Amino acid sequence: MTNSPIGKLLFSTIFFLFQFTTILSLNIKSTINLGSLVKQYSDNDVAMLYKLKCQNQITPINSSIFWMYNNSEILPPNLNDKDKSTLLISNITERDTGLYDCCVLDVDNMYICYRQTLRVLYKAPVFAIDMRAKNSTIIQKNANVYLWLFNESFSNINCSFNEKILPSNVFTNIANLPTDISLEYKDMFINKTSLENTGNYSCIGSAINRRVTMSFYIHINSSSYIHKNILIISVTFFIVFFTHLIMQ
Repeated sequence: MTNSPIGKLLFSTIFFLFQFTTILSLNIKSTINLGSLVKQYSDNDVAMLYKLKCQNQITPINSSIFWMYNNSEILPPNLNDKDKSTLLISNITERDTGLYDCCVLDVDNMYICYRQTLRVLYKAPVFAIDMRAKNSTIIQKNANVYLWLFNESFSNINCSFNEKILPSNVFTNIANLPTDISLEYKDMFINKTSLENTGNYSCIGSAINRRVTMSFYIHINSSSYIHKNILIISVTFFIVFFTHLIMQ
């Protein structure tokens, strides 16, 4: 019966109910808040693995430790608690932001939970692009981009996008730049590029008795570095696999 589809379904249901009953029967006497952690990730991080250590202040009786995520012992698929003292989070994204409780069994047969609040933030890649000798460029999606437009430094730069006003995430005449970006790239800044930033830009640089006009095209590429890396790895795997078959 166990090998039949109905038997497997019945077994899975009983096992789930057993787990659920176990969760309800756990005796948690206190939760100690240990503060917050911040983790950043970017598109360059392929299958990034993050380790969250149990910060228990007592030795668990019978090595009894369990983890909870957002007050539930049923963990998402990308959380691995096989090593009870460390929780592994694979492919970490903003979705993994939440409450992480490491609960240990005390001498009174009740659990003390040590809570860490994890905040996961997306870190956009930053680019500095010299557009003075270009009439077009390709930029990846979800990037922060600084552009150098004119040979001269103008006190006032006005730009249009597809003969209309600039998108809300595009700025000119930037006053504050990151320390690793040269001041020449202050002409234009695109905050977290999106597909809507693809189009034709026309800019006028103005100074006393002088005006310079330039136009260029920006294409936002929707594929991230992760997608490209996964594609490269997949293609390489199949080439090696089929080469091995042919040589046998």
